[in-house]
Amino acid sequence: MSAILLWCSWTTSMPTRLIIMDVLFEFINNYISYFYLVICIPLLIGVIKVHRLNYEQKLVLVIVLIALVNELLATYLRMRGVNNLWVYHLFVPCTFLVILRIYKKVFEQVISRWVFNATSISFLLFAAFNSLFIQPLDVFNSNTITVSSVLYILLSITYFHQLLRNTAHLALERTPMFWLNTGVLIYYSGTLLLYVLVNYVAGLGETAKVSISLWALNIVFNIILNIFYALALWVSPQK
Repeated sequence: MSAILLWCSWTTSMPTRLIIMDVLFEFINNYISYFYLVICIPLLIGVIKVHRLNYEQKLVLVIVLIALVNELLATYLRMRGVNNLWVYHLFVPCTFLVILRIYKKVFEQVISRWVFNATSISFLLFAAFNSLFIQPLDVFNSNTITVSSVLYILLSITYFHQLLRNTAHLALERTPMFWLNTGVLIYYSGTLLLYVLVNYVAGLGETAKVSISLWALNIVFNIILNIFYALALWVSPQK
């Protein structure tokens, strides 16, 4: 949820950065409770239905738990005035491994397991290299977020392509993966576009009001993603 906020803080000049951060921090303090309420909805659904969840749904519940712990820790550190960017260096690889595991299961009849294993190892090595030598722990890890977002988009498009070829006996409204994949495509396509826009706006020097608007859009995308998480956990998979 803090991705656009952190991105803005490191792509603007110091005076403009201070103005943006002050406004955004005030906004966060006023509305952060609403975001936690939203993220707790899929968590509550998952906990209530935990014994009836299938493999993919249980992994979605893990993703929600990781996201909640990440946001709680990041918020706690921010409120104490401590740099919290290192949290995202851990959050992105952890989330990536879980999401990739879901797609690995879904595509087991289409894509070889070694492709996913190789992708996981390669991404972890890239994330570690990026954190050690390119974007250290006190810098926002935009490189790993961008790479993971592109991979998520490719996977979600591949899933929809496969879905179009095999919809004869599939009830989409009862397919958790359909809801998860839709949320993944919308969220990561949207946030990737927002990152590009923030960089473009920063280059023009028009950052204050526009960056706040972009960050607000990021909150909207987060809410949409959690709604799709909730749907993926709510539906009862067809036997």
